[in-house]
Amino acid sequence: MKQLLQNLKNGAMEIAEVPAPGAAGTGRVLVAMRRTLVSAGTERMLVDFGKAG
Repeated sequence: MKQLLQNLKNGAMEIAEVPAPGAAGTGRVLVAMRRTLVSAGTERMLVDFGKAG
């Protein structure tokens, strides 16, 4: 499956191929997603926070 990754130091984003999660174990829940949303405001705030530190 694909996952969007963001470097918080410089804001660079990349799409990476990652393994799909396995079956949920005891005390865990596996949720199937139909849609996702990237909130540009939150990501921008995190990049600014990373650059400040």
